[in-house]
Amino acid sequence: MSKKKLREFINDVIKQRAEMVLEKRERPLFVDEQPYYFVDFQDNLLNKMSLEVCDAFARGSGNELQRKMAAVYSSSAMTFNIFGNSPVQVGENTCGWPVGKYTLQYERQLPVLKRGGKANLDVQLTNGKEIIFFEMKMLEWLFYKPSGLARAYLHDEARYYNREMFFVAEILIKWLMNKDALNRSVYSCKYSQFDAFQILKHIIGIYNGVVEQKEEFSEVKKITLVVGYWTVPTSVMNNMSANLQDEYKKAEDKMKEEIADFQKCLGDIRAMFEIKGVELSVKVMTVKEILSCVKKNKDKVRKRYL
Repeated sequence: MSKKKLREFINDVIKQRAEMVLEKRERPLFVDEQPYYFVDFQDNLLNKMSLEVCDAFARGSGNELQRKMAAVYSSSAMTFNIFGNSPVQVGENTCGWPVGKYTLQYERQLPVLKRGGKANLDVQLTNGKEIIFFEMKMLEWLFYKPSGLARAYLHDEARYYNREMFFVAEILIKWLMNKDALNRSVYSCKYSQFDAFQILKHIIGIYNGVVEQKEEFSEVKKITLVVGYWTVPTSVMNNMSANLQDEYKKAEDKMKEEIADFQKCLGDIRAMFEIKGVELSVKVMTVKEILSCVKKNKDKVRKRYL
């Protein structure tokens, strides 16, 4: 029950913040029977989305437009509000990212296994020698179970594009899976907050791109995969009841604990990238930390999300 109340409290706060940054409208903003959904998803965006970006989201596998982006808690809407339509300028930062202009691509799809779906990365920034991928979360990490993993990843070596990845992934999967799920068709993750299997699939897809050396991967020397997640602002936390604060803090502490556990297991995968001449880094960053690196829409985004 406390988790349901926490979700309602947070949704109400996000909705209020969304209304505050919008100009006054005569028409209704929200769907009557779905109070956390905008009538028009464009009202959930800080700037008008370009046709090119609309097409990118429409091609993605997540069915992001219309329905998903209309939700006040939409991760995809938050992502667009952070990165916008045009190339992204990375400023001085503590992440080791080169300062300068990066091309921007949404919904970057990379093949993972043969005869299977693709890794769908929310954002790709590229400056020629370096690529920064982003997988963005708003409330998913807080309220949804991590995704499962198909049995083929552990038992069907022939479906891997690169055999060497199978043997490394096998060890990591066994570390991440619930042991009681060994004989099931879909393996569940042992974590409760961090979506580790999704990130593993992203890494496999990125590795396939490095091996193929096509398009932007042909010259790249460093790749960073950022798992970005939104956190409840301190000012909002102060208005929560003690039991809701406790519920939220437990979830965030668990998220951090699982992230640290996951990071410890990536040594062999990083070594595989190094053999191919590419440095792989997996970073978990809050939206606030991402904004400290990206020079775009800062004032509007801070009012809306921070």
